[in-house]
Amino acid sequence: MIRRFKLWLYNKYLPRVTKETYLKDMEGLLAANRELKQQNRELRAYIDGVQDVIRSRARIEIKNEVNK
Repeated sequence: MIRRFKLWLYNKYLPRVTKETYLKDMEGLLAANRELKQQNRELRAYIDGVQDVIRSRARIEIKNEVNK
């Protein structure tokens, strides 16, 4: 809702050149944001996988060797 209002406001009152520059910059920022969110999801999945492996391999071994 806010985004639609902002777009209406910019389209109504900003000069054409300013509006085009703003919208172009905003699209670039939104694309960069989407890429970073995707990269974050991939890294989080990798971290979760590594943590699962570390937890599953953490065994306690007790060696009891008695010298007679």
